[in-house]
Amino acid sequence: MVGDLYPMGQRAKPLGLIAAVDTAGWVVGSLYGGIIVRFWNWQTIFWLNLPVVLIGWILIRYLLEEGKLEGGKGRMDWLGAGLIAAALSLLNIALGSGSESTGASLEELSGMPPFTWPLLVLAFVFLALFIWQQKRVDSPLIELKLFKEKNYLPASLGNFLIGVALFIAIANVPLFINSLIASNPEQGAWESGWMLSGLTIPMALAAVPGGWISDKKGYRTPSLLGLIMAVAGFFLMTAWKADETYLSMGIHLAITGIGLGLTMAPIAAAVINASPAEHRGASSALVIIFRLVGMSVGVSGITTFGLRRSQYWSTKLMPPNASMAEIGQVSVEMAEHTISETFWVALVVAALALIPVFFLKRIEE
Repeated sequence: MVGDLYPMGQRAKPLGLIAAVDTAGWVVGSLYGGIIVRFWNWQTIFWLNLPVVLIGWILIRYLLEEGKLEGGKGRMDWLGAGLIAAALSLLNIALGSGSESTGASLEELSGMPPFTWPLLVLAFVFLALFIWQQKRVDSPLIELKLFKEKNYLPASLGNFLIGVALFIAIANVPLFINSLIASNPEQGAWESGWMLSGLTIPMALAAVPGGWISDKKGYRTPSLLGLIMAVAGFFLMTAWKADETYLSMGIHLAITGIGLGLTMAPIAAAVINASPAEHRGASSALVIIFRLVGMSVGVSGITTFGLRRSQYWSTKLMPPNASMAEIGQVSVEMAEHTISETFWVALVVAALALIPVFFLKRIEE
């Protein structure tokens, strides 16, 4: 819609506003999720989402005006949809396949479960079949030739890596609080919801100036600045300990959130501005898809990584015939080491995103 309503060079600011509203939904979601778990039960969350979705449907159905469609008519590529769904499902199952390694020995933790590699191979087979299908059908889900357009590939790769780093942070904050601070799950859900707002509120607020800077300076400047801030925030988070205060955690999360928020509008604008008018719908979908796939891969991979590293540190630090006091101390050290390492992973991923983002250019360049 932004691509249809606004001319080239004026799209980043409204895209920033949309990203801010989108991220504000994350804020509300994490907060009401924590409130519900504290005062009711977790199943209530799914019931509450039904009227929320219904309200959204009504607003779209009756208030959204349909514009003139630029694209031609085509048939839905159901085979392609099935192939990409299978590829992504198998990828996430493979990445999460080490999550049930509780009780494994140190030797067993040195390798992944035997079915991991077959699942990964199958995932890439289905991905290859999807690409082959997209090349042969008249109305593909994704026009592969779009990736030859300027900014398309670097923006997509950067968006994927940002999604990975983002969800490591979103997953680790509740893990840290529940493992080292909260005395019960209800308190953990309540305090995790509030602390996550320290990440998501600055992210939402930074999305707007990210769009403004992008319109003035191009896509690269706010994206690089944002990723550098995110790397700095993740670096500070690697030092979190059990006695960390919520104030210092909030500051570190805010730095990370501002950094990630600055990247949202310029990367979306880079893709949409590079897209021909008849493919803007698919382009806007790809902006979301790559970030969501990155988030999905991030949570699947980091869950396996964290659990296996937790087992490693437990085996390494736990003395023979440990007392209850020693078990408690080792559990704290184990959680601190593991969570610190996962934040290091997020830092490395965010730093890697600097590489493709560096190649973003203005369309007229």
